[in-house]
This record gives sequence, C-alpha cells and structure tokens, in this order.
Amino acid sequence: MLGFSPWGVRAKVGVCVFDNEKVPDLRQVLRNFVAGLPFLSHIEPTEFHGGSIYVNGGIKQFVTDNFLVIGDAAAQINPLGGEGVRHALWSGRFAANTIDQALKAGNSSKKALGGYEKLWKNYVGKKWFYSNLVKDWFYMLDDPGYDTFIRVLKGLTPQDAFSVMFEYEYRKLFRGRTLLALARRGLGKVFLRS
Repeated sequence: MLGFSPWGVRAKVGVCVFDNEKVPDLRQVLRNFVAGLPFLSHIEPTEFHGGSIYVNGGIKQFVTDNFLVIGDAAAQINPLGGEGVRHALWSGRFAANTIDQALKAGNSSKKALGGYEKLWKNYVGKKWFYSNLVKDWFYMLDDPGYDTFIRVLKGLTPQDAFSVMFEYEYRKLFRGRTLLALARRGLGKVFLRS
C-alpha cells in the first residue's frame, strides 16, 4: 500500500501478488505500477506499508475456552480480492456481541463463545469457498486461459467487476458466451454444480 498527498489529496495504491517468494521487492513492483499511471507519476509517496497475508478462505475453528480470534489473525480475508477490512469489522461485531453475552452469563467456555463461529459462518456462507476455487483456477491458467479471462473481464462494467471480486456475485461472470468460455477452461463447471 502506498499513500500519496498531492495538493491535500490522498490516494492509496496497492499491489498484490500470489507468491511473494517469486517477487522479492514488492515496493519496486508498486513503484513500477504507479509509474505506469500518468495521473500519479509526478507524485511522491508519503508512506509505504504492507505485509504478507495467508489467503486460504479462513481457518476452520475460531473459538476455544476463554478465547476467540477475528480478522487477519483468523485468515478472514477474501481469497479472490485479497482484502479483509470489511470482514474484520463484521467479525469484530460478531465477536463483541458474543463476548458481551458470555460476560453477562459469566461463562466464557468454548460452547458459550460458539455463537461467534455460527454468526461468522452464516455471514460467509459459501462465498469464500467459491472465491478460493476462482483464485486457484486463475493462478493455474495457461496463456490461452488468461486470454479467455481478459475477454470475460472486458465484458464487465467496473461495478460488475467490483461486485464479482468483493461482493461475491459470481453469476455476473456468466452472461452469454462467457459461461461457455469459462467452462472450457474448467471454471464454469464448478459453479454450475453449485
């Protein structure tokens, strides 16, 4: 993530890589990315920050006696979009409600805190299962597969692309010939079964 502050305006620009061992200098990747954006190329960065996150769709168990885990610590990160702020806020809300009830009852056992897990799993539903499938499929594509994927993306509006990556509205990918193109590459079949 890179912060900019020209004329009192700030922009946050970020890059994400699937395997950071193959890209040892993420700052340079970010600088190169920004240099390719003419409207930002003359701006000096004010801050760099970032880190590694383990994107796997989340851990399986979130509570034990006297303890629960939320946010990045629980790998509650969108596997496709790589973001976790909204999900950390939701998990924090679920945790706060659960902890409040446990404290009022004087019981912080695993069973008493289990309501948090139920709230979280209900919120996530199958969204991250599908996001993991898309992520894994995307990173295993060959060149013709990437060409197909780019054709699919070209058919989406920016709002549709955002909806797919961050609101999990995968059906927006399946319009007209898009479904056939993706099915040939192995992705459409996964969603048709669900």
